[in-house]
Amino acid sequence: WFDPSKLKRLDEVEQVHGVDLPFWTYDAKVNASWSGDAGHYYYETERVYVNGNWESKQVQKIRWTRRSGQLSHFFDDVLIVASKGLANPKFKRILTYRLDEVINFDPRLILGWEAEIYSIEVDNGYDLADRIIDNRIRGMCISRLGGDTYRNLDVNTNKSKQTFKLIILPVWICAYQYNNKTYQFVINGQSGRIGGEKPYSWIKITFAVLLAIAVIAGIVFIIDAQ
Repeated sequence: WFDPSKLKRLDEVEQVHGVDLPFWTYDAKVNASWSGDAGHYYYETERVYVNGNWESKQVQKIRWTRRSGQLSHFFDDVLIVASKGLANPKFKRILTYRLDEVINFDPRLILGWEAEIYSIEVDNGYDLADRIIDNRIRGMCISRLGGDTYRNLDVNTNKSKQTFKLIILPVWICAYQYNNKTYQFVINGQSGRIGGEKPYSWIKITFAVLLAIAVIAGIVFIIDAQ
């Protein structure tokens, strides 16, 4: 909705070319022990003094329970882009591939496509994958901890059976001009998923903000009038 109206009529795509880009995939077996406090919300009625009057109010409180446990999980093919050109966060939404369909390299498969050499070293890629694994393990532990909220979560992990592969995956790289500025977007060569850059209409955004302010002001006016 916030796109410039002219953008939908744009049909000048300057460059469209397919390229096989390098990726690292990492595997790891993780054993983790975790402990933390699970918080469960409950409510109590309390008397509070508001605008010269005593009123009853439901006050949220938390009941804490200490919990701990063990977790074991095997991470298969954690995907890390090995091309600095595709490291733009705006492109991350396309980086979902069906990696169970990966096959051994055959030069005949890339005829007519460019193929890029990796520009992110395997050790640097592993550092990124390691953080992804730690974040996912932490999320799993939070899920097992339960409750409505939590605190004092401590997670200790032990990783083993780490392996890696270098693979190449197909991407369409495209660019277009709008108001004398170049915008780039990419297309997943397997799924067709699209991600990239586009302009926004600041006129539409400003109108939406002013409309929201007007609606809020109207609600406040009605409440005060009552």
